[in-house]
Amino acid sequence: AQAVNETWLKRCDHGVLFTDAPFAKEKNIPYRTLFAGIPDTYDILFHKSRFAFYYISEIMRADFDWIVQANDDTYMIVENLRTYLRTLDPNLPYYLGFRLKPYLPNRYNQGGGYVLSRKALKLFADHAYNNTICSFEVEDVAIGRYRQTNIKSNSICCYSGQQRFNGDHPSRMLLGRANAGIWLVDPLTTGYEGIARDAISFHHLSATELRLFETLL
Repeated sequence: AQAVNETWLKRCDHGVLFTDAPFAKEKNIPYRTLFAGIPDTYDILFHKSRFAFYYISEIMRADFDWIVQANDDTYMIVENLRTYLRTLDPNLPYYLGFRLKPYLPNRYNQGGGYVLSRKALKLFADHAYNNTICSFEVEDVAIGRYRQTNIKSNSICCYSGQQRFNGDHPSRMLLGRANAGIWLVDPLTTGYEGIARDAISFHHLSATELRLFETLL
């Protein structure tokens, strides 16, 4: 959390970490204890996400064009994200990220980091908050299931199979992902040519790697 706060989060127009308890040692981290009293287990992560979307939309009434959901092991290149989002209309229901295809016929975005337009956030908040049919699904699959047919899952590949949203650690994106044909919607190019020049995100990074990305970029 401290590494995220020191690096890419400060380049967003607003950023907040939702947690279950106050930070004891870390300083100056913007947070809200939205998940206080909720067990910290993987199998209910989806319920946290839908509560967070509802809270952002209906209680915070956040007036932003785009909402970024990111795990604390994700690095976002915010400048590239802004440039890409300028090509899209936030009043249309966009749901953007690293696209996967098992489990759902209509695809879904990997949970490490994805983006919702203002319109999509409202649709998610209205549809998912009082619906419990996905009680035991993992977070990214369940979010994908709640995506309505009128929410656009835009192809975010660059040319030649390069990925803007990278759902894995850079080493796996460079060397190749096992069973890529089973998991990935978009073609995946490996090696140096597999990483887009306008890449937006990387996932599964340590705190040291988050700071290294910041230093190198």
